[in-house]
Amino acid sequence: MSALAKTDVHLRAEGSAFEYFFKALRRAMLENGDWDGKSDIIDAYIKRVPHFFPARTLDMEKCFPLGFDVEQTHNSKTPITLTEVIAMKNYCDSYFLTLARDYEEKRTGQKLEFVMESRSPIKSSAQNTA
Repeated sequence: MSALAKTDVHLRAEGSAFEYFFKALRRAMLENGDWDGKSDIIDAYIKRVPHFFPARTLDMEKCFPLGFDVEQTHNSKTPITLTEVIAMKNYCDSYFLTLARDYEEKRTGQKLEFVMESRSPIKSSAQNTA
């Protein structure tokens, strides 16, 4: 997160931020037994988080191989922008939320589910008085 926060016009840290998010996801999947390090990581990821990503996406087909490339070379043949960084952060968020849900279900014995809802924009005080 700090590499992402430090990114600005003068300090381009997108590559580092992307690499850190990818490494966090890859390592967590290995340590939690969700990926064996040999099979297709995208298939393993989708199997673990089908409630967020029920199928492969073109974005996954781009980001996950890019993650391996950056991890090995600490560089990228293609430019890494905030788009790729945010995508990898979203993959991390989905995975870690799933781990947290599973932990809480085991701890409490209650079945939990993710609920996505749309909320109306917050009105300003000027709009509320009109």
